[in-house]
Amino acid sequence: VGNLAVSATFALGYGQLDPAQARAFRLLALPGGPDISVPAAAALLSPVPAAPDPVATEALLESLVDVSLLEAPSAGRYRYHDLLKLFARQQAETTDEPAERERALRRLLDFYLASAQSAHRLAYEGSMIADYLSAGEVPGHTFPSAEEALTWLMVEAENLFAAVGQVAAAHLDRAVPHRDAAAALLPAADLLVAMEPLMDSGAYVREFEERTRALLDAACRAEHLGGQLRCRYVLGRMLFGTNRLPEAEQEFRTALSIAEHTGDRVVTGEILNALAVVVGRLR
Repeated sequence: VGNLAVSATFALGYGQLDPAQARAFRLLALPGGPDISVPAAAALLSPVPAAPDPVATEALLESLVDVSLLEAPSAGRYRYHDLLKLFARQQAETTDEPAERERALRRLLDFYLASAQSAHRLAYEGSMIADYLSAGEVPGHTFPSAEEALTWLMVEAENLFAAVGQVAAAHLDRAVPHRDAAAALLPAADLLVAMEPLMDSGAYVREFEERTRALLDAACRAEHLGGQLRCRYVLGRMLFGTNRLPEAEQEFRTALSIAEHTGDRVVTGEILNALAVVVGRLR
């Protein structure tokens, strides 16, 4: 009875929103992360992926804060109360088509990937791998320094891992994933690769292993060789960083066998370099 009363109260407030507010309220509840920044929300909500509008988005989010449907725990960041997020997701599932929900999450994934690529370029000057990864339609953050890039990765870490986890779940939880979910496999794997500076910080080892293995399972189920290659590379890097050298060697060797079928020369070069280091340590 209590839940019904709460839902009725939420529905009353939701029913007073204009169409733009109602759409934002629904779609912002789709990501699995704990909160969302203004630029990320702009990417998720933008009807034109290449031209998100952070200024208009912030005004929209503030209007939802004003009616107590969103919270602003810090400047430029927004979140739901847990029950409100559940209610908003239920509204999205009954109002928005599955394809629209998938496209919104894909725009957010593309934003996170583009931003992480910028961070990777700064962290590993001279590395080609960030330029080789997927290029989405949504622009990302640029950073003035490697330190600020790593700070952004740290702040957004839970949201980045949540984005990867949702792509994996879209394959593992459904008999036949939607085609937009299938198209997100490679960008999600590329995001894990682009997050390497976060891995090198020594943080989030458990999250890297759990999300990478889940995405690897999804890529294997979909017979997606590019996704498998990147996931095994990331796993090898994580295992090497935690001194699990025999396991790291096995992952890199398996990745090399996959690379023979993909022609991914840049990723192959990274794997060969990492494998040489691992073998040198073992021998």
